[in-house]
Amino acid sequence: DKLVHASLIDAVRASGAPFRVFPHNGLGKLRRLLNEADPKQLQVVMTESIFSMDGDAADLRDLAEIKEELPFVLLLDEAHASGVYGHRGAGYAAECGLQNAVDISIVTLSKAFGCVGGAICGSRTFCDAVVNFGRAYIYSTSVPSMIPAAAEAAIQVLSEEPWRQQRVRELAKRVRGRLKRESFEVSGEDSPIIPVIVGSEEAALKASASLKGRGLLVLAVRPPTVPRGKSRLRVTVSAAHDDDEVERLIDAIEGLKLARG
Repeated sequence: DKLVHASLIDAVRASGAPFRVFPHNGLGKLRRLLNEADPKQLQVVMTESIFSMDGDAADLRDLAEIKEELPFVLLLDEAHASGVYGHRGAGYAAECGLQNAVDISIVTLSKAFGCVGGAICGSRTFCDAVVNFGRAYIYSTSVPSMIPAAAEAAIQVLSEEPWRQQRVRELAKRVRGRLKRESFEVSGEDSPIIPVIVGSEEAALKASASLKGRGLLVLAVRPPTVPRGKSRLRVTVSAAHDDDEVERLIDAIEGLKLARG
């Protein structure tokens, strides 16, 4: 997918394997690429479940249908869905009931898990291959033992305190709904990533600085991370934010002089 995280694109380029890009959620183009591919060649489709800059979701149901017809290996980056979607925070594929359609899941521990690093979830054969042939893994420092211990503790919290998932999604819907009613250009549905499109880089930086002056950390995202003319405020809510903080955030954004859709 055109909008996957830069780290995935860098990994593909480092592999030296040929690759093609399809438009964001452009499954018509993906289907054509798969139809045109050499039938003897292994095809791998890479996408995110929840996209980091737009806060929207991959069309997993249609992807799964295409996979039934034109088999491929599906690698799904669940970085922004793990801990937020699905039973016990198992991810967006789990919420959609499509875990069996996913061959490899990438989980980032630095988001909802509150740790650092990440994990690759796949078959034993695939994981053994990464351990033995993954150059970036082999020639990097091992994860300190405190990190997997913290990750296990985070998983336990997800299992025992499902209200955290419910809370963060309720807050995201509240912020999105209020800003959309005020005619702000906001993408996504209920992900904790709430992009408020402001247009120019200057406008995004100015708005971010204004919010920081009011005690609100809302980062400005500019090209090349997003397309030119689509600079934005990247609002991220947490289950730990209380109602007063969320109201203060909404009021502050509504008070900015931003271009509206």
